[in-house]
Amino acid sequence: MIRRLVLLAALVLLAACGNPKRSDLKLLDETLNQFASTVRWGTPEQLVAFIDPDSLKDRPVREFDLERLRQLRVASYRVDPPVVLEESRARQTGQVDLVNVNTQQMRSAIETTEWRWDATAQRWWLVSGLPRFAGDGR
Repeated sequence: MIRRLVLLAALVLLAACGNPKRSDLKLLDETLNQFASTVRWGTPEQLVAFIDPDSLKDRPVREFDLERLRQLRVASYRVDPPVVLEESRARQTGQVDLVNVNTQQMRSAIETTEWRWDATAQRWWLVSGLPRFAGDGR
């Protein structure tokens, strides 16, 4: 509840500044909720759909990266409210608890995602690539 109130207050303050638009911020919140759900319950392939196509040109997703993510199960994913960095960029940090399916060992990691607003497509794109789950040995 407190997280939602903080997010709502941040959205109101940002909307009052004029940039980004309130509707863009609502779409950011929806996108981040869908992304969190996909991290928690989805597949690595479903995560690729969030990635900015321009980013994929520079850093294509490798099968190795997908396989590495398939070996992890997310036990929990808790995120902080997003921070709007500039008119069309945002960042969100979260903590993820992971279980390695091969060893059954659990560990926690911090994940920071960066997002870009695409006015043409009317959506937010993930520009930081697939989750790396900092501390996983990469």
